[in-house]
Amino acid sequence: VCIQRAEFMGPIQIKAIDRELVDLVEANGGEMRVTRLAERYVERHGKPLDVRAVGYKDLRQFVMSSRRLIYDPRVSPGEP
Repeated sequence: VCIQRAEFMGPIQIKAIDRELVDLVEANGGEMRVTRLAERYVERHGKPLDVRAVGYKDLRQFVMSSRRLIYDPRVSPGEP
């Protein structure tokens, strides 16, 4: 068992992540699959996006909570 110090990430970090994701979606013509969004984030920022650190179960849940992004399961059938 390993216990590590948790790093607090609050509303400022959530807004920054939201802005970064909107930028990626806009750069892709306004829409993209959730899995592709995660891949593009790594390509642009050089590290995986850790939405769990800001209190979300997964990227889909983060996107669903965003006021600037819309998750449409009809566009991405079968994606988590």
